Amino acid sequence: MTEVQYRTGCISSDTEIEGLFEGLERGRRPPQTSRIFSQAEQIVTAHSGPRLVGVVYGSSSGSVVNLAWIYVHTSFRKHGIGRNLVKELLGNYRSSKQVKLVTHQEASSFFQAIGFRIRTEAIPMIADISHVISGPDDSAKPHPRGAGSADGSSRSRK
Repeated sequence: MTEVQYRTGCISSDTEIEGLFEGLERGRRPPQTSRIFSQAEQIVTAHSGPRLVGVVYGSSSGSVVNLAWIYVHTSFRKHGIGRNLVKELLGNYRSSKQVKLVTHQEASSFFQAIGFRIRTEAIPMIADISHVISGPDDSAKPHPRGAGSADGSSRSRK
């Protein structure tokens, strides 16, 4: 394998991104990657020669880094590239105290191997926005902090 170089910055083109996901089923590719990557607070890429072979990006909120997304080309896995991408990204956030992420079950062993631990008190949840807004039952109990709103304030909907 050619030496891998890590760069902080941006991805130069959509063609470069497409090469990264080469061989990955369309449904498993992240949507609108060039737009997402262009809006990332921090992005680190891994290159083997001129070829993009891995990427990670994240952002921070106070003292917490949110590791938003990581991907290593399938033919370049098991060579420490993912671990190095995470280290490079977190090196840009030395003043932060904690890093968090939400991942798929299939990737959890990777993150555990590099020092993450599973927090069992967290409950992952997902919902369709339209379902939450219109809801099947608008007469449901109010939010525990107040009369139905997340900040405890009372608002009425018409």
